[in-house]
Amino acid sequence: MQKRLRGKIFAAARRAKRVAREQDELALLAEFMRHGSVAALAGAIAKRLGGGSSKGSESDRPSGSRRGA
Repeated sequence: MQKRLRGKIFAAARRAKRVAREQDELALLAEFMRHGSVAALAGAIAKRLGGGSSKGSESDRPSGSRRGA
């Protein structure tokens, strides 16, 4: 009986972990959809983490140019 109860507890914990992971993925998708590009999303994340500006990002350079060139 204890084994069965323990199995149910572990199964419930696995389900809760899966649900939390899915919610995190949906939150990331929603965040991505609010921004026009990956560079804009990266800049927003950097700002939120206190990383300052996104100088030299892909969107700031003319097309065809490369960083450091």
